[in-house]
Amino acid sequence: MHLRSFLYILPLCYLLIGCSSERPFQAQKGHLDLSKVSWENGQTYALSGEWRFYWQQLLTPSQIRNAKAKQQTTFYANVPNTWNNTSPKNENITMYGYATYHISLKLPHNKKTLGLFIPKIWNAAKVYVNDSLVYEIGKVGTRYEEYENSILEKLIPLNYSKDAVHLTVQVANFDLFASGLLQNFEIGEYESLLEQKSIQYSFTLLWLGALFIMGLYHLVLYVYRSQNTAPLWVAFICLLISMRLLVFGEHYLYEYLKIHTAFSYAIQNRVYYIATFLLIPITHYYVNALYPHGTNSLRRLNESSKIYVFLASSAILLISPHYFAPFIPLVQGIAFAFLLYPIFIIIRASIKREKESSLQITGILAMLLAGINDAAHSVGITLSGTLELMPFAFAIFLCLQFIVIARRFSRAFREVEHLNTNLEMKVAQRTQEVTEKNIALEDAYDEIVSSVKYASRIQHAILGDAANVLQSFEESFIFNQPRDIVSGDFYWCDTISKDQQSYQILVTADATGHGVPAAFLTLLGSNFIEEIMHKTPFYTQPARILDELDQKIHHLLNKQANVTLNDGMDISVIVIDEKQKIAHVAGAKGRVFLVRNQQLTEYGGGLYPIGAREQFATEKVFPYESIALQENDIFYTFSDGFQDQFGGNNNQKYMKKRFKDFLLSIHRLNFEEQKQALESAFLQWKGNNSQTDDVLVIGFKIKQ
Repeated sequence: MHLRSFLYILPLCYLLIGCSSERPFQAQKGHLDLSKVSWENGQTYALSGEWRFYWQQLLTPSQIRNAKAKQQTTFYANVPNTWNNTSPKNENITMYGYATYHISLKLPHNKKTLGLFIPKIWNAAKVYVNDSLVYEIGKVGTRYEEYENSILEKLIPLNYSKDAVHLTVQVANFDLFASGLLQNFEIGEYESLLEQKSIQYSFTLLWLGALFIMGLYHLVLYVYRSQNTAPLWVAFICLLISMRLLVFGEHYLYEYLKIHTAFSYAIQNRVYYIATFLLIPITHYYVNALYPHGTNSLRRLNESSKIYVFLASSAILLISPHYFAPFIPLVQGIAFAFLLYPIFIIIRASIKREKESSLQITGILAMLLAGINDAAHSVGITLSGTLELMPFAFAIFLCLQFIVIARRFSRAFREVEHLNTNLEMKVAQRTQEVTEKNIALEDAYDEIVSSVKYASRIQHAILGDAANVLQSFEESFIFNQPRDIVSGDFYWCDTISKDQQSYQILVTADATGHGVPAAFLTLLGSNFIEEIMHKTPFYTQPARILDELDQKIHHLLNKQANVTLNDGMDISVIVIDEKQKIAHVAGAKGRVFLVRNQQLTEYGGGLYPIGAREQFATEKVFPYESIALQENDIFYTFSDGFQDQFGGNNNQKYMKKRFKDFLLSIHRLNFEEQKQALESAFLQWKGNNSQTDDVLVIGFKIKQ
């Protein structure tokens, strides 16, 4: 334990030593001589010592005088104390019963008004001064049915005409585990006693209010930071101690409740003990919140304490104090045993030098010493006079808990401030880094976009302008909508003359993917098609054209032994023999639509694309057909971008059937209007969705 812990304990030790000093005047054999004491400076005197004691007798002052005259045997009991510790010969002193106490006082003559302070007797009682009944609390009886307990103290003026004053107290108990005169009667100047009790009452009210306010304060702390449950349990501890102090405290509020309301002893008893028992599991929760690394066996002990508290509280609620009171010492002993759990946890934390553990040890020692003192006092053993130390120990314990909570919150705030300072620096540093990276990214992006735009111009230059490409078709359109700056869709169109014959050739292709990778394939495909058309003798055979293109693409993309690329393209080829009026059509998954006489017919297609040999390892066959042409035949060739676009009310694909129906619905329009209709339909269908793929649609009409 740290040296500071002993410094915390010193005030408590001083309190215990100071309170244990003996008073100079003690009654002997029922007599107390106060005729020569000093009454200056508001001095008061406790009527402690040996009082005459009459067991199982409720005697009036006159009956006591007669008992003396008859020279009956007199027994003496120490006050304050329980009568359980008094042992007259041949008498069986029990917890429940009734008795009479008597003391003779010798006071100074012609002294100004004195006062008699009657403490809480904790049983039903009648108090006589000489032959006058000056105070009655509860109902004194010889049987439980005639008895009613009530606990209230009283200050009365002490009027006497002679130097000798006889004080007689009848006491009956049938519902409290401690019986007799448990606190000191006091005598002194009336005004001084009144002032002392007023100060005591005010101090207790102040302590009660402080407990209540601190309980609410810690409850608010928990509400705003529920991750830390320690303030919640401190709040409950404060409020429960407030309830104990409210029902048995020395303050004006207690007097008002007892005098002006139906605040019976049974209610007091239940509230007091239930609040006391609830402190056990709440203390466990509080210690667990501070030091959460307990063992499984200790956690089981914690669970057992909750069951015990539930059973004990239920018994107090259901059973009359008359039957429950004899078991109170046993119940309190078991409750004290359960408190060994948090004591063990705190001692272990102190050994490990965990934060604030020394403060916790100090608070526990204060409670332990006070508990030993008050427990000894309840069975007649005097360690610190008549003073009960538990309220002071509670005050010390709670003040230390406030310090613990305050230090933990202060440490948390310092850590947060430190984190905030570091966080601001880190945020500034990261912001600087992000800004610099953003600038670099913007520069890189601008450079890439500029390069891609330039690549787009190169692509357009190689593929050719739409007006030049379709100059051989009298009526036609090209709807080309790339998804990115460069496109993966391309077309190739040319007119080849051979042996006084002219052939119009149109190739429509959709390369794998889109963007820059697909654009590379478009350039390769366009160059290879150019080479095939002008350097081979089978340019009029679309299926042979596709087969030759497939071999060239595969050979180029798989030159390296360890690298295999599975890219390719979907292509349709149309070769129109102007002299024979025949259209030769072939497709590598690419399709061609022919609209004739309000009917749409589909050609091409097939199972295999160009390239992608790893995926299609079998020998490829490309569908081939020859179509006899008629005037006003309209051909449409396209990529799959239009059909695969997501949109519409249900965010679904446009699909081929809807595309065919739409083309059939617009084929009578002139070709410029058809292009506008396609563009409008596509944008309307897409809506706010991003474009799925490159879109290419080409249409042309056959003229005789």
